[in-house]
Amino acid sequence: MQSEPVGVEVFDEPLILQSLEAGTANWTGVAAYDFDVDFALAHLRLDEWDRIHGWTQTGVPFVLHRTAQEELFAALDEFTDDSITFQGKTYDLPPLLQSTAAVANSEYWNQRYHKQETPWDSGQPSPIFTKLLPGLKIPKSRVLILGAGTGADAQFFANQGHVVTAVDFSSAALALAQKNHPHSSVRWVEKDVLRLPEDWNGQFDLVIEHTCYCAILPSQRNALVKVWQKMLHDQGQLLGTFFTMHASDQPPFGASEWEIRKRMQKSFQFLFWGRWNESLPGREGKELAVFAQRRKAQ
Repeated sequence: MQSEPVGVEVFDEPLILQSLEAGTANWTGVAAYDFDVDFALAHLRLDEWDRIHGWTQTGVPFVLHRTAQEELFAALDEFTDDSITFQGKTYDLPPLLQSTAAVANSEYWNQRYHKQETPWDSGQPSPIFTKLLPGLKIPKSRVLILGAGTGADAQFFANQGHVVTAVDFSSAALALAQKNHPHSSVRWVEKDVLRLPEDWNGQFDLVIEHTCYCAILPSQRNALVKVWQKMLHDQGQLLGTFFTMHASDQPPFGASEWEIRKRMQKSFQFLFWGRWNESLPGREGKELAVFAQRRKAQ
């Protein structure tokens, strides 16, 4: 019998541990259907919502269910915001999303483009945009694209008749964008996407997200969501391609659907949410399509 690879799409982590059995440095966790796994206390991490994550001895990521997390804390000698102590030994509890990469510096990205170390840049607009846009029947709109890179998405929306502003703080990326699209109607703007002019607030009908959320420092993601909201008018919308994969300490920084929804749900009402099955090679099963409307300010 010939085996075929199978992709599994998970909303949160691949494993949600429902209960725990204490060991010493290594513990056992039990997931659904009595599936048990071993993990090390040294491999635990804490997310922004005080949920504990980790990975098993075989490298499978997990998150603790609330019940399992209560069992963990009940068994500990003590705990702080950044450590746990069990049987007299203290283990660090670092943030789940962290990075030492210099991605907040435009020169980091300039060097990546100069060296052509840009595997995220396919030279094409996201298939999510090219496939979804005709069905959405969006009228001529003022479109804002943040982290526009070399401009494939921006030019696609301009070709559909939209008025497009494309922002990136990498001068090398924007130079390539203008070289690739010499007669474009796109307005190319070199700015930090998290520090846009105040007079841009409320001036756009549609914000496009693709490879920006996964490129900025994970600690800046809430700030990015606020920028999306500020840039849109009260009925404005967001159309995004998000990458759903396990968190890493280098770009592209992964995210789960759970995290993306958690960050966006107070600011946006979701009109469409689903995994995309017609991705470019290498991205199969990792792309999430989101179409959402800005919630009115309370």
